Amino acid sequence: IATGSDAPVEERLVQVMAALLRGFAEEPYVPRLLFEQVVFAEDDVIDRFAEHFGHEHLDAIRRLLEDGPSQGRFRRVDLEMAVAAIGGVCIFFAAASPLVQRLMNLDPLTADNVDDIARRAADLLTHGLAAAKP
Repeated sequence: IATGSDAPVEERLVQVMAALLRGFAEEPYVPRLLFEQVVFAEDDVIDRFAEHFGHEHLDAIRRLLEDGPSQGRFRRVDLEMAVAAIGGVCIFFAAASPLVQRLMNLDPLTADNVDDIARRAADLLTHGLAAAKP
């Protein structure tokens, strides 16, 4: 995942989330496999997955969250919790896509809408639920 652009960190967050979601849209079995084979797997399976997939993606998110405060764009947060939340949003949305569609009347995850979904999710994550300041 490329995060080295000069774009504002908010836009880079959208790019990272869109890249994750795009991968899940292209290989829709992967997020479900994560839950089925990794979450409930033996330690050696989890370790192999972490080495192959987890570190690269989570490190990209971590770098963005470290850049944000230095650019005056994000407040300092618990990095590990924020990384888990961002990754979790992407994985859950993809893995539970059929349920999300039915319960929340959201569009299914496709290659055509990952950018929109990533932008909407990143907006929620960067601005939270707090009321806009006057």
